[in-house]
Amino acid sequence: MSIDYLPIVFFIIALFYSSVGFGGGSSYLAILSLFLNDFHEIRSTALILNICVVTIGTVVFMRNSVFNLKLFWPFLIASIPFAYFGAQLKLSQKSFFLILGSALILSGVFLMLRFLTTQIKSTEFK
Repeated sequence: MSIDYLPIVFFIIALFYSSVGFGGGSSYLAILSLFLNDFHEIRSTALILNICVVTIGTVVFMRNSVFNLKLFWPFLIASIPFAYFGAQLKLSQKSFFLILGSALILSGVFLMLRFLTTQIKSTEFK
């Protein structure tokens, strides 16, 4: 796949993730790691994309009155020190890709296990 298709791929990722209230950061990291060599650039780009998508999603949720401020505050308060702590970690490029790859593989395995062990109880397709 050419790097020219990245905006389209990012749009599709943002569309799906924002529809359920997420930003898609892990997907941006995975896609960018295939195309970019500088992992500082990968992290910064994924962070900016994630912030944009989450901000737009939050505005849409607020306009549709589905944003619960009481549920939001604990996450906001906890996220600030953890974001600072995460920014202070100095990872080598090898460690970064090892952690990223392991996390993506594990999440994929758990998703497949959940899919395979869950019985589909839908009445729509009989």
